[in-house]
Amino acid sequence: MNKVFKRLCTECESDDILVDAQIRWIPEDNDWYVECDYETFTCEKCGYEGDGYKLISEKSLEEKIQEIV
Repeated sequence: MNKVFKRLCTECESDDILVDAQIRWIPEDNDWYVECDYETFTCEKCGYEGDGYKLISEKSLEEKIQEIV
């Protein structure tokens, strides 16, 4: 079961954040691969820029289905 995480702004707790990352195009897969991301983020809602966004665990789809059954 995969854990689902939500990243939040440390100032306003919005999940509308941008994170800088280094990515590489993989021609064989016809897709992008994230090589690394950086802790620095920008919140699109409040404009805050900082290091270390909040990371909270959410229930996975499987856990939500188990609650219903």
